[in-house]
Amino acid sequence: DYDCPFCRFARGIESPSNALADVVHDDEVVFAFVAPRTWPANVGNALVVPRVHYEHIYALPDELAARIAVVA
Repeated sequence: DYDCPFCRFARGIESPSNALADVVHDDEVVFAFVAPRTWPANVGNALVVPRVHYEHIYALPDELAARIAVVA
């Protein structure tokens, strides 16, 4: 019953930490966003997230990990 904040955000649901205006890349596989309210001292930070939930990085298929690297 874990409610993943990244999955919620991928569905377009904003939170106090993330606004849709923060999205800097969006495609059918991954999206990337800055999080200025979470890490205000690091204005150059961007997080690239898959649109499909994975419990941890080791579960990512190679093709998805490669796509994340390309977007990053």
